[in-house]
Amino acid sequence: MADGVFQYAVTFPREGVYRVLADFYPEGASPQLSAQTVIVGTPMTSAPQLARDYSVKRGANLSASLMTIPADPVAGNRTQLRLTVEAPHGLQQYLGAWAHMLAASSDLIDMQHEHPYRTDGDKEI
Repeated sequence: MADGVFQYAVTFPREGVYRVLADFYPEGASPQLSAQTVIVGTPMTSAPQLARDYSVKRGANLSASLMTIPADPVAGNRTQLRLTVEAPHGLQQYLGAWAHMLAASSDLIDMQHEHPYRTDGDKEI
């Protein structure tokens, strides 16, 4: 990166339309989010349909569940997200925050990067 160029080699898992996001904080500047669309293979003829999935997610070393307040969010109104993480070895910050969330519109055009409003490393974020 001596020349200021950052490159990351990636192999996409399958054909499709991908939204590539670069969330960075240049030295001496403000945080920035750059988004680009990448088409791999033959373009899709229709956008995928997204559906809400609040089921518990499990990984090798943790499980996580999501709850919203209100239970059925309404576009344009305030909604609180509560994430409960069960991690036998506890949690630690990543890039200076207990969590990072990227919210995207269904067409992946509008995006917002958030950090928890309140947390102390406990299982509820």
